[in-house]
Amino acid sequence: MIVTSGCGVEVEVIRFRERVSNAGGFTALVSDDYLDELAAQGNVAWVDSRQKLRIPLHHAATPDEALRLIAEYSSLAEEVKWACLFRGQVRDYFDRSTGRLLVTPMILRPRWLGAYYVATSRWSDEVRPWFQVLHDLGIDTGSGIGVGSDLLRDSGFDLPQGLSVSHPTAVARANPVVAGVLQHYGFPTGNLDVTSDATVALWFALHTAVKARDGRIAFRPRRSAGSPRGSPPGPADLAQTPSLYIFVQPPFSAGDLREMYPIVFLNQVKRLIAVAQRPVVQEAASLPFLGIHVYPASPYARMPVFGDTIRSRWPAAVVKLHFPFRDLGRADMTAQAIFPSDEPLYRRLCAANVPHLARYRD
Repeated sequence: MIVTSGCGVEVEVIRFRERVSNAGGFTALVSDDYLDELAAQGNVAWVDSRQKLRIPLHHAATPDEALRLIAEYSSLAEEVKWACLFRGQVRDYFDRSTGRLLVTPMILRPRWLGAYYVATSRWSDEVRPWFQVLHDLGIDTGSGIGVGSDLLRDSGFDLPQGLSVSHPTAVARANPVVAGVLQHYGFPTGNLDVTSDATVALWFALHTAVKARDGRIAFRPRRSAGSPRGSPPGPADLAQTPSLYIFVQPPFSAGDLREMYPIVFLNQVKRLIAVAQRPVVQEAASLPFLGIHVYPASPYARMPVFGDTIRSRWPAAVVKLHFPFRDLGRADMTAQAIFPSDEPLYRRLCAANVPHLARYRD
């Protein structure tokens, strides 16, 4: 549907479903006929290899267009009492084997890293100095998951009482303080970094990170990508265009490991914000991709099997951005503001020279 605004400018009105659904991490928001129209224009992103799940791919040539799209999805989320979250990416991760645009946490971008992260002891060695800093600041680095001997009753094994799960994935999955620190300060995790502030997401989408020879990171504004012309661009072409991902999901919490798709609002975790300012400044939320599950052991196992299950999570929509950040008129939003360097946590991590720490220029 195309309507004319009071200024005489034609704008597209999103046609939402009468009943919003969320199944398997895929949020269905827009009507099928609207998706068919967008697909005919080349403006639908396929999110599974069978091309059954589709999400709308919008284009915004100006900040006003982007803000209008954001407002429509935010209004729907408020109406159904769901959470509306955003993620900005200066480029997408295009999977050539499937032809899909991807939005994935750091640990899953190179395929080998995920296996390395969960299957080797190297992860534990590298994260140990991080945990020491957190311990010195009075932050618990345990998973809080206890294993009872009844888990092994059917398989004929017994366990000592009071055994706890210290698997790194279990700690990051069950402890939002640890996950929030690791993901916001450079350590690769299975948690996707999102925000409830759309302007913060736009900043991340429209600024390129540059690493200097000394390893410090600086940001520079990205030039406008230009609006698509001619035939619909393919996923590989669109992967190079800055994106704003919009997530609209039921407001889960991180309090229950049985929840498959939790949302953790990090600025509500009091123990975290006592030492870390970045998540607060960024209005950050965390979407865990990796879920830890504790299963009864098989007759051939001496201990319970700690299995990692990767849960796919798809945005409700993608907005491709064809304008520079300066057009937003937010000169107050800078790297220095988004990455404060005077907080106790960052100073302690720098002093301890922890691995993977993202160091930003002053």
